Amino acid sequence: MAPTPFCFVCQKQQSANGDQLLCCGNCRLYWYCSKECQKSAWKLHKPDCKILADKSSFTSTTGPDFLHYIKFSKPHAKDIDLIGPFHPIEDAAVSIRERLERENSQDGLKIFDFLFNTTGMSSVIAQTAALAEGNHLRVTFTNESNPEVTKALQSRKPGASVDTYNVMTMRPNFAAFNNPKSHDHVLVDEQDIYKTFLSKDEANQTAKDLLQEWKKESGEGAKVDSNTHDEDMLAGAVLPQKGIPRCLQVNHDATARPDVSN
Repeated sequence: MAPTPFCFVCQKQQSANGDQLLCCGNCRLYWYCSKECQKSAWKLHKPDCKILADKSSFTSTTGPDFLHYIKFSKPHAKDIDLIGPFHPIEDAAVSIRERLERENSQDGLKIFDFLFNTTGMSSVIAQTAALAEGNHLRVTFTNESNPEVTKALQSRKPGASVDTYNVMTMRPNFAAFNNPKSHDHVLVDEQDIYKTFLSKDEANQTAKDLLQEWKKESGEGAKVDSNTHDEDMLAGAVLPQKGIPRCLQVNHDATARPDVSN
């Protein structure tokens, strides 16, 4: 039985006596009980709506050669987490739900469950979930065409994992970077995955090459600062004479494929 639609703002359910909800005319996924509720939600829904409405984009980035990383962003905290890789993209659903539970986003959980159970993964690739104190958690995806790694992930049995290594790039928040003691973590304006590998050595070498490429692009006087962190994985930055540094880090992932048989 299909879930009963409800207003994604005030939670009012569609009733049996004829009170009909309004559906977003663009993405055709989000529901509202009134124009007022729809208008109040539009500022947050607008960027997600554009992604959800582009059905061809979802189809073109979920083929057999694509990896998927979930991007959890907290704009108010300048905090971004990238989780993955996942293949197929449906394997990411468990991690999204777990994060919404951990953030205690009850409205976000309700909307996620409704959309996922109604129309599947294509309807939850972009969601902005309400958090405490008027803050929000934005859930989006970054996708990478990588036949070698997807082949390895496809061969996993449910519950099994594959070791992968990714080169993650970061653009620090300029003000916070110049005053690092004022925060307990690096504040970032953007964070993405450059490439994913099955070998740590390949990932480290790619990171070294990318730092040198950035140095050339940054002009005279730019410096490279690099070191290794957990498991001898490279982390580094290019420091230009003026402007914002460009940072990267090699990360290891061995997330098991969800076993949803139980």
